[in-house]
Amino acid sequence: MRRFSVPVSQGRKVLMLTQSFVCAALVIAGCSTASRGPGPSRVTPVENAEQLAPYTMKPEFPSEKKIDSAYSSNQASYHFSMGQAASLEGDSNKAIEEYKIALIYDANSAVIHTRLAGEYVKKGMLTFAIEQCKIAVKIDPKYVDARLLLAGLYASTKLVAEAIEQYDAVLKVDPKNSEAYVFKGSLLLDEGRVKEAIAVLNRLIAQDPEYYLGYYYLGRAYQRQDNTKDAIAQYRKAMAIKPNFVQAGLTLGILLEEMKKVDQAVQVYEELYAETGDLQAVARLAQIYIDKEKYDQSLKYLLLLNDADQDNLNVQVKIGLIYIEQKKYENAIDIFKTILSKNTEAEKVRYYLASVFEELKRYNEAIDEFQKIPPTSTVYIDATIHVAHLHKTQGRPEEALSWIEKAINNNPKVPQFYVYKASLLEDLKRVDEASAVLEKAKVEFARDERVLYYLGSLYDKQGKQDEALKAMQEILELNPDNVQALNYIGYTYATRGENLGQAEQLIRKAIKLKPGDGYIQDSLGFLLMVKGDVRRAMIELEKALKLRPDEGVILEHLGDAYLRSNLKQKALEKYLEAARMYADPAEKEKIGRKIDELRRALGLHTESSAKPRQPANVSR
Repeated sequence: MRRFSVPVSQGRKVLMLTQSFVCAALVIAGCSTASRGPGPSRVTPVENAEQLAPYTMKPEFPSEKKIDSAYSSNQASYHFSMGQAASLEGDSNKAIEEYKIALIYDANSAVIHTRLAGEYVKKGMLTFAIEQCKIAVKIDPKYVDARLLLAGLYASTKLVAEAIEQYDAVLKVDPKNSEAYVFKGSLLLDEGRVKEAIAVLNRLIAQDPEYYLGYYYLGRAYQRQDNTKDAIAQYRKAMAIKPNFVQAGLTLGILLEEMKKVDQAVQVYEELYAETGDLQAVARLAQIYIDKEKYDQSLKYLLLLNDADQDNLNVQVKIGLIYIEQKKYENAIDIFKTILSKNTEAEKVRYYLASVFEELKRYNEAIDEFQKIPPTSTVYIDATIHVAHLHKTQGRPEEALSWIEKAINNNPKVPQFYVYKASLLEDLKRVDEASAVLEKAKVEFARDERVLYYLGSLYDKQGKQDEALKAMQEILELNPDNVQALNYIGYTYATRGENLGQAEQLIRKAIKLKPGDGYIQDSLGFLLMVKGDVRRAMIELEKALKLRPDEGVILEHLGDAYLRSNLKQKALEKYLEAARMYADPAEKEKIGRKIDELRRALGLHTESSAKPRQPANVSR
């Protein structure tokens, strides 16, 4: 029986198909992200019994029967063609069957063994594939396709030395085989052998300076060494040779983004999109413009993505959120409703829709959407509180209270519900009931800083300053860096004129943890004034006023400091400004008395319309 062969044109097609399959099954998978390229991929460990089948899969031959050589050649050609056709149709089972039959008629065809190995790879039967490649290489040691596929299989099963041996064998047979250089360089790079990879890739470029993959992998190698300058240069060379090389463009763009060279990244992505229409480049452009808050430009690219895939809900959500930023609320409503028509369980989208209704003061529609969000959702707590808030906004505080009580009964382990209920009761001037709610909550949520802080502030409003201090000190035991508790305790000590050294330590720590907070800055100024350091107090209070120019408490404190420095006219100006800021009648009354006294001291007419404030710590 003569050895089966195929015509030159058909043999080349087999070579191309095998190479294509190697790339698709074992190599191109590496191109799925910017961090990997078209080199040998890694497959998962064996997971099905077929992969553990007997080592040898040689087909059985008719025994003691001589087969006519012409007949066997025709049969081999026929079944090889049938296998090839089945493979192209995606029917690996049929292809395997046909290739096995072809081997009955020509067992010494390296081409058929290699094609059979390729089909086994598609099925995940790697042991079988390796065995067929070994047979092919034994039959024809110079058959490059078989060695490349075998090398890829070895690489995929972590047999690195064996894989490199096969790539070297290919290069010995064909010293100008660019694919072998690339695969070997990629494998070395994946193994962390960066210097060896660079040497291999430089040899490739020296013998084939127009091979774009060589520059791409060389760029990856330089990037692995944090040599970003040379990495960028190599990626640009790859793209100069092949402008539609998507992976190089994306890798270069992401590297430029990481280097904060965003404008250059944008240029790369825009050129890549113009050249290829690649949607990954479009997605990067959309995100860059979102990050830069250039929503008009981002929307342009998001709409392109949406046109390409109208089932991409993530893109549609971003479009809806941009419409909200642009105050195109009706557009946002339309797109959120479209999403919900496809996926009724998209709770965050429903939350966004309800929020848009709330913004448009379409409160009943907002309530209806918020109420549809189930307790299992991550936005359930916020949605539930929003419903109560909307009842309150519409002048229905009792309905708000009833709703939040129902929420507590259904979900008693949510501390935010107790805090909100207490705030509703406080708004209704039922402060004792509000503190009772939080005292009950404290039993269940003894380590919840929100519950403790709000309870302390209510104690302060009830005049129970010792209890308030105790609550704040409990917070600091849980979290020594709680800025609000630090500020409260420090300020309260200042108002009582006690523990002033400790008070200053607490307030300065709060400023360090939260610089630029006008209220904490005011506490420091007030403390310094209590300690008699009026000059420094004025400096700190003026800083506080710059941070919060509309805060009556700070204006009043600065007025007090000016008065102590005998700057009476400036003090009067600040008192008058404070009086305009205060809304509480008690605050207006107190500041009014200060104004009248100062006017008399200045020989001016008194006015009794202005009234004082509560202590600063309460108003906070």
